[in-house]
Amino acid sequence: MQIRFTAPGEAFDPAAAPLLDVSHDDYRAAGGCVLSEGMLPASGGTIHLNSLTYLSGQQITSLPVTVEVPSQWVYKYSLHWPGEGRIASGLLRRAAVAFGQTLVELQIAPVHGVRAQPDAVGVVLVHNTDHLPLNPADGTKVKFFLERPTKDGGQQAHSSVLIPPDGSIMSLWFDHATRQPGYFRLLVDSPAAASVRADEEASPRSLEHYALIDPELANLRKER
Repeated sequence: MQIRFTAPGEAFDPAAAPLLDVSHDDYRAAGGCVLSEGMLPASGGTIHLNSLTYLSGQQITSLPVTVEVPSQWVYKYSLHWPGEGRIASGLLRRAAVAFGQTLVELQIAPVHGVRAQPDAVGVVLVHNTDHLPLNPADGTKVKFFLERPTKDGGQQAHSSVLIPPDGSIMSLWFDHATRQPGYFRLLVDSPAAASVRADEEASPRSLEHYALIDPELANLRKER
């Protein structure tokens, strides 16, 4: 079996070198065809599969079967608490609060980031006092600043921001002083029901196209 791949809008060329050749033995040993991570671009496209047989020493190629591959944009994020350290981080956090250091930096970094503005989606930081938030409505949205606040003030707070493009790391800040102990989590600002991407531009984006990698649970929890 041969596998070829075309990017969105790219014409299929049966004479192009295959992305992968899979023998019958390899297919049976692996229980199918395994595409390793990074083999397909995050922007998605179309996979073209065809089988190969031989007759009288001549190769016979079947008509290709196509499989659409949706885009999959992947981001990771982390919270950087004031006074945080590898040892006794809880005590250091409380000490930082006592000295008025309550700004938390939220850092968003692309693993496979969007390359075009229409593919960018909004994200929100949600706080829940009881459990790790499961969707944007499962708690209260935290307002954050696009720049680190200064004593002079004047910065505008936002509750949603578009994910950064590929190759760019975004830093946001919020004040946790008024927040009760609980859990914070970054989520795609789209309802859980938006499981299929609609054609209308105004429709919610499909959640299947985006993945946010959570850090360790301790990084998302405010104890007191």
